[in-house]
Amino acid sequence: MLPCVKRVCVLVANPVETDPRVRKQLAALSAAGRYEVRAIGVEGDPGRPREPLALPGVTIEHVPANATLRGVGRAFDAARRLACLVPSAAWARHAFFAHGRARALLRDRALAWRADLYHANDWTTLPVAAEAARAHGARLVYDSHEMGILEFEDARFRFFRRPLIERVERHYLPRADRIVAVCASIARELVARYGLDAARASVVRNATESVTVEPHALDPARVRVLYHGGANAGRGLEDLLDSVALWSPHLSLWLRVVGRPAYLESLRARAAGLGSRVTFLPPVPIDAVVREAAPFDVGIHPIVGSDSFNNRVCLPNKLFEYAMAGLAVFVTDLPEMRALVHGHGLGATFAERDPAAIAAALNAATPESLARARENALRFSREVNAATEFAKLVLLYDELLA
Repeated sequence: MLPCVKRVCVLVANPVETDPRVRKQLAALSAAGRYEVRAIGVEGDPGRPREPLALPGVTIEHVPANATLRGVGRAFDAARRLACLVPSAAWARHAFFAHGRARALLRDRALAWRADLYHANDWTTLPVAAEAARAHGARLVYDSHEMGILEFEDARFRFFRRPLIERVERHYLPRADRIVAVCASIARELVARYGLDAARASVVRNATESVTVEPHALDPARVRVLYHGGANAGRGLEDLLDSVALWSPHLSLWLRVVGRPAYLESLRARAAGLGSRVTFLPPVPIDAVVREAAPFDVGIHPIVGSDSFNNRVCLPNKLFEYAMAGLAVFVTDLPEMRALVHGHGLGATFAERDPAAIAAALNAATPESLARARENALRFSREVNAATEFAKLVLLYDELLA
């Protein structure tokens, strides 16, 4: 037990309440009962409702988001990004804070609240947290939700955005007292790319909060397959829909997705010829996702690994949500997901961008194999959940602030 309450400032470049990982960070710190926490985020789309998050010892505030750039402003922003090709840490710092007002306002708020530790979620808040930590002689923790420098592979990203991210990370990461990542692959990549001390890097997986669900008996004549989460290019949803025509008659697909209206409409159009075999479901609040998934039998994630490094090494929330709901888990055969699914007997894997492979994996599943996978999923979730994973973060704080 620490001798006194310590102050922690958690920074995130989006609305605090909409980021599942940040919510888990704050819940763990609140439950510990020995931290005074201030979470500072950036306002999002005013039309998108935010679910309230009320936790003892946690204060949440936001700064206004950047205005949309047009005309001269957009041209200036492009020139600023281009100038980041110059190998200068000083210029990278200037370019980072010159991007709209949100980052500068985040820095002002972070500096105004003197904390013992600053927690940066992703590179988009790393300079803010690093400068506040340096000003106040505080500790600095960097939490990598994904590998920012390898987020996309297209030429525009590589030419305009990657140089800025690389300069920022190379300049500020050596200052971090600890580096936390969502999976081992990202932790290793950060250590190797920036020559960091591996002993200062750790993994806190995006396991979900414990939810008690009522297991249901599997009906072999009616196996329901669920995909829930974001809908955008790279998630393999087109491949998933194209595979349905090859599924055995007892299988059906249910989609609970959020995304841009035009993209969602394209998915509906693609599914139009599949009739009742595909059903689109309305979104639900974050804290209801597991409960609403529990009536299904299989959770699926057909993400395209070749799109980016982050896709190749992903270990997303939905895998843990599917397991917590007691579903068998079927995913693209990628290293981090493969290790989880095969290591714990949660389900099966299939080749990426291959509708026939998706169908073959599902068609090969027997009532017995699905029942075993569902039992294993519930057993796994009792051992690996938000409480057990984010307890690692609290322990890390205790060590740094003792």
